[in-house]
Amino acid sequence: MKTGNVHLHYESELTDIEDQGNSVAAIIRNTRAGDTSSFVGSYLVGTDGSKSTARKLAGIQFPGHTWKERLIAMAIIISFTFMSPLKQPIPEEKSLPEVCGSDTIRRCRPEELTRDETLYTFFEEVLSDPRSFDIWIKERSVYRTHQRLATTIRKRYCPLTGDASHSNNPYGAMGVPPGILDVGSLADARLMILLEGKSNYLLTPWSDARRKVFQYFLDPLTTATLLRLKYPTAASAATDDYFFQGRQNPTPDTLVKEGRPFLEVWGTDMRALAQGYDV
Repeated sequence: MKTGNVHLHYESELTDIEDQGNSVAAIIRNTRAGDTSSFVGSYLVGTDGSKSTARKLAGIQFPGHTWKERLIAMAIIISFTFMSPLKQPIPEEKSLPEVCGSDTIRRCRPEELTRDETLYTFFEEVLSDPRSFDIWIKERSVYRTHQRLATTIRKRYCPLTGDASHSNNPYGAMGVPPGILDVGSLADARLMILLEGKSNYLLTPWSDARRKVFQYFLDPLTTATLLRLKYPTAASAATDDYFFQGRQNPTPDTLVKEGRPFLEVWGTDMRALAQGYDV
């Protein structure tokens, strides 16, 4: 904001996209006054969620399915004090603890109704000693989640990121991070185009790579996580589910192996990707 290169336009909505050859124009309507404005730039990045107007105006399909389960997103203020070690505890030796007390905004998504009594019952179930916590629910909203992937996440000068390009249920802390990785790799690609003279074609392998991440990593991972939560009482889960099998007797090697896809597959190294293309 301090650079003057970023401007926020409140009470505005995207109504049209115009391809102008080497640039793109976004037609914006002020929802209060009703007047329209045109903003021209090198790219129009769609970051407007699973109901993306940018994606629809670009004519990009969004196939997949919607989960029948509804989730509740809550913004809560929670006062608590907790202790955590500053170094790995050693048996029979004294440990140096870190003690923190704070008011922190937390988000959680229980599969319950939005009544206060129901939500506080949920806290009692998931917190070891809820009586030691002071919790205030500030906001709550019910929404549906999806497993959907756009047929392309780049059309001419209109790339898509986050839920506008792919949408998955957020269980396992997989809601916001995928979009951050989309934006990070897109920013790398744009810098290579602007500063190194790379072709705009670089956005095509970027689109393919990010879609592949969803198809082979995000979609199966988040689907399996939600299904585990739907059927948590299965008597044979501890032995039949590979995830729970790995929790029985984990070793450093097995944990590293399970975590490797998050480091090697989830993100996209645009520098390495560009080497395979004549861009």
